[in-house]
Amino acid sequence: MRIKTLLSTVILLFGCLTLQAQNAELSFDSQDSKTSEIQESPTSRASKITFIDEDFEGGSLPTGWSVQNGGSSWVISSDNSNAYWTIPAHTTYASILDVYEPGFDDRDNPDTYIATPSIDFTGISSARLSFDCFYEAEFAGHWRVKLSTDGGTSWSEIRYLEDTADVWQSELIDISSYINNEPDVKIAFHFSDTSDNNSTSQPTAGFAIDDVQVFEPSNNDLGIESIEPTFAVEGSSVTPTIALYNYGTEAESTWSVTLTDGVSYNETVSDLATINSDMEYIASFPDWSPTEGTYTLEAIVTLTGDSDATNDTLRTTANVVQPFSPNALAGNGQSGNYYEITLSDGSLTSVGSMPTSPINMGEEYAADTTIYRINYIAELYSVNPLNGNTTLLTTLSGLSGGIPVGIAYDWDNDLMYIASTDGSSTNYLYTIDLDTYALTLIGSDNASISGMDFANDGNLYATDLSDNLVQISTTDGSVTTIGPIGHNASIYHDLSFDRTNNLLLTIDQTPNGTKYGYYDLSTGAFTEIASLGGTWDDITFTHYDKPSAITFSVTDGSNPLAGATVSIFGKELTTDESGEATTNLLDGDYNYTVDLAGYDQATGSVNVSGSNQTVDVVLNETTYTVTFTVTVGTDPLQGAAIAIDGYSDIVTNASGQATIDLPNDNYDYTVTLPGYDDYTGSFTVADGPETVDVAMTETLYTVTFTVTDGSNPLENATISIPGYSDLTTNASGVATIDLTQGTYDYTVSLAGYNDVIGSFNISSSNVDVDVTMGETTYSATFFVNDGTDPLEGATVTVDGYPDLTTNASGNATIDLPNGSYDYTVSLVGYDTVTESFTVADGPESIDVAMSETTYTATFSVTDGSNPLQGATVSIDGESDITTDASGIATIELTNGTYDYTVSLANYDTVTGSFTIADATETVDVVMTLSIYTATFTVTDGANPLQGATVSITGESDLTTDASGIATIDLPNGTYDYSVSLDGYDTVTGSFTVADGPESIEVTMSETTYTATFSVTDGSNPLQGATVSIHGESDITTDASGIATIDLPNGTYDYSVSLANYDTVTGSFTVADATETVDVVMAQSIYTATFTITDGSDPLEGATISIDGQSDITTNASGAATIDLPNGTYDYTVYLSGYNDSIGNFTIADANLTIDIILDDVGIYDINANGFLVYPNPTRGIFYIKTSKLQTITVLNAIGKVITSKKVNGKETMDLTGRSPGIYLLRLKSGDKVITQRIILQ
Repeated sequence: MRIKTLLSTVILLFGCLTLQAQNAELSFDSQDSKTSEIQESPTSRASKITFIDEDFEGGSLPTGWSVQNGGSSWVISSDNSNAYWTIPAHTTYASILDVYEPGFDDRDNPDTYIATPSIDFTGISSARLSFDCFYEAEFAGHWRVKLSTDGGTSWSEIRYLEDTADVWQSELIDISSYINNEPDVKIAFHFSDTSDNNSTSQPTAGFAIDDVQVFEPSNNDLGIESIEPTFAVEGSSVTPTIALYNYGTEAESTWSVTLTDGVSYNETVSDLATINSDMEYIASFPDWSPTEGTYTLEAIVTLTGDSDATNDTLRTTANVVQPFSPNALAGNGQSGNYYEITLSDGSLTSVGSMPTSPINMGEEYAADTTIYRINYIAELYSVNPLNGNTTLLTTLSGLSGGIPVGIAYDWDNDLMYIASTDGSSTNYLYTIDLDTYALTLIGSDNASISGMDFANDGNLYATDLSDNLVQISTTDGSVTTIGPIGHNASIYHDLSFDRTNNLLLTIDQTPNGTKYGYYDLSTGAFTEIASLGGTWDDITFTHYDKPSAITFSVTDGSNPLAGATVSIFGKELTTDESGEATTNLLDGDYNYTVDLAGYDQATGSVNVSGSNQTVDVVLNETTYTVTFTVTVGTDPLQGAAIAIDGYSDIVTNASGQATIDLPNDNYDYTVTLPGYDDYTGSFTVADGPETVDVAMTETLYTVTFTVTDGSNPLENATISIPGYSDLTTNASGVATIDLTQGTYDYTVSLAGYNDVIGSFNISSSNVDVDVTMGETTYSATFFVNDGTDPLEGATVTVDGYPDLTTNASGNATIDLPNGSYDYTVSLVGYDTVTESFTVADGPESIDVAMSETTYTATFSVTDGSNPLQGATVSIDGESDITTDASGIATIELTNGTYDYTVSLANYDTVTGSFTIADATETVDVVMTLSIYTATFTVTDGANPLQGATVSITGESDLTTDASGIATIDLPNGTYDYSVSLDGYDTVTGSFTVADGPESIEVTMSETTYTATFSVTDGSNPLQGATVSIHGESDITTDASGIATIDLPNGTYDYSVSLANYDTVTGSFTVADATETVDVVMAQSIYTATFTITDGSDPLEGATISIDGQSDITTNASGAATIDLPNGTYDYTVYLSGYNDSIGNFTIADANLTIDIILDDVGIYDINANGFLVYPNPTRGIFYIKTSKLQTITVLNAIGKVITSKKVNGKETMDLTGRSPGIYLLRLKSGDKVITQRIILQ
């Protein structure tokens, strides 16, 4: 970005310098002293351990956090922006600013830290640090994240943040390599600008952090980071994407994510890729085609075993707008390029160039269809939108400060506004008369703006150099701040309002590149639509109405017409020699007229809609109507074609009329109509309409009949045509008649011949009709068969007539007159038949039965040397035959080629073919005995066994290979086998080979022996003890303390467990014999410790009697112990001079301490000392009545105090809800103590 100077004012931008020490020792104020340090304990958050979870919403430095200040201090606030650096909204956050004065000499030069409380990572080997941050690095920056493992004495840098965070960024750091098992870890965020302390360099702006988390990652945690798009245009499809992040430690390949817009779009994609730990993946969805509106997009990721549900769902708002105005222009004064910009996606099309100097300050389109551009030295230009060319209109004078900073047109009031500055942060607002260019001052305010435009609400909006959206009053020029735009705006950028979608659009060079988008008019927030390539500055941006070139092309239909006058939109255009005239028009509908002497006027309209176009206009000469009337006699003729030289044919209608418009001239014409003679003539058009009458004559055509019997003419045949006189053929068999066009029926008759009926059609020529007449005949039908089935293809010869051939039905038919006829029927493979028949005034049927010729086929079947009896010979289409003792079988067959199959049990089937060809045939067949493979597969149930011996009766032994397989070839039969292998039980069985290979699966079992466990307590058997043997199912002892299991040879580890007994472990070996394992279990013993006191001092010598146990006595510390197994025990404690204490206790898998307080003897008489306790026993409520101040204490059976209070008079006590049993009531008055038991039912 270029840095420009506005008069004497320097525009300041922020940067930061390099921190020298990478591992500087940090010292903190008293909040971080070792004595006041807080050790923050981990908390469970959605199934993951979270050590730090700080969002700063408390509004002050959180407990346990600490700061070390050098210059400016960290501030906890929801808005810590200043005039030089804008922090986007992010609820409450912690931030540090480098505060300074414009001269650069009075800067704070901060070097400051904010640090977390100490974190105990004992037992933790994996952890992550996540936080949101915002910082600027236009001139360098020093924002570091550091970690200490000694409570803040020394620090290691774990992240150096570079470049610029134009918006809040989310960071995730794996700190596992630093914190492994460390008990005293702190994390600090360090901002430094101490190396930049001279007035000629630029400072950094600051550092902001929020939402700091330190957590132990879970194995499975897939979360959603973002949803796109947040902006779309109606009518276009967009591809939604969701950014997924794997926060867990395991790679994830089986997952799904669903996206919905809450209306009609609901799509799920799954398992698109494997997402590794700490990796992001962008999931793409099917296209979304929304209509205009605001949508809440919701994404939900689903992962089996996901430990953190808080990041599985994300919602974002997507703004869908109507299609933008089609025309907008953008200028880049940095490169000198002038573009047409597509507002829906920011794509650019070059239309020309623009000057790079002086600086361009803005562009605006007005109602007079002019684009106005103002530059840095107040020159006002008009701009041609089609090529970027400019025309200087004026140089404005009278602007305060003389430097324009914005131009905007008020469409509601037809006013153009210009803003200027005097270089001292004062903004002036003017109106300008676009006819005289006179300026009128509206007012001023203390602000520095860049770019402005009017919105649909009639208000004037701009951005200021503090990166805010502002509103400028058109009444007095005052400036009101709306809110931050969320990024550092370039000094020279421009705004343009899209009235279709009510969006304030902008092109701005931000620290993250050139951005095209829009501002929220209520908050100022910027939404990006697209990123534009390259560096932009001196930016201009405006909507406009784009004119189109409209060309009129005037012809007479084929030739261009020069000199024609085109009238459109108040303009008169004249066509050139090419018949063309061109004008530029804005979008809209326009009427036009075209005039030329000697031609009719042409009128029309043209719609201009954003593109150049040519309007074709055809001018016609002045004409008059010529009417033709075509008749035959008095009847009109439809369809007559009238041809006039140089014009298209016209055709008469049902009234026999046709019209044509013609200019003055003499014309020749011809009228034609099928069936009528052509008619020719001429006429003249002379300044008026003309009528032409045409009378046509039908055409006659000669029809010639020729009648024969097929070879000879037939005389005197009668030809009858309905509506006409009969005709008679002459000696040549000919008769003629003249007829007009049409279709005619006819009948031809002659004695001794069959009548012939037909029709003919006359279209446009003479017609010949040939008629062949036949004598009367009768059908003679031959049926040829083999005695049962018809025979096709037999030849039937009748003397004097052509041969006939029978069809698939065995039939052949011939038409014959009366008479006697000899015939012969022949067919290959059959004996010829010769007979005769007679036709006598009717049809005749002749049945012919034929016999096939057969020959002997002899089969001789052997095994190569010996004949084989009983072999079955199958021949296609014939009955099977069987060989005799000599291996011979015969069959009678006709000529032909035959396929055969010879089969015999236990022999391979033989197939072949042979041919009978007018002789006997012998077929020799040799058969081979059948052999099949038997395959043994030997396993232990899971794995193959090598080296097993397979013995088959009558065969050689086999041995299995490494795959446990052994094979042998055998003929059909049943076989016994045995399989043996050292260490395994022998397996026997049988199998049958039956016409195919055989597979025998053999499963061998290792030889096992019984291991018997005998479990006792040393004298008595123990039932229910669980015996666990590695690799085997557990077994349980019976009432005799016995449990058995069958095991193969080997050494085995075991453990024996039983409730209330110590677990016993050991090992044993099975070695080709049964094995007995004796196990003696000891009961589990726990220590019960009694502590006896008088309420303050231990009591020595107290005797404790426990049912079933020896008495024990307290020592000088008042303690006595006894070892006991689990159970509930009653006890009594007594000591001379003290009241006895009675109670019980329970040993339950743990040592136990029983505290007992004994009371002095002689002071328990309640009534004698003025006490009354009732009722006793009680169900919960009981009362104490006393005549003087007493201290009442209630204890449970093991001496634990339940309650204690002072009583004077009557007091209610309540044990409701406590366990039923014996409670002790101790009453103390002065130095006397009385104890009484209270029974709670």
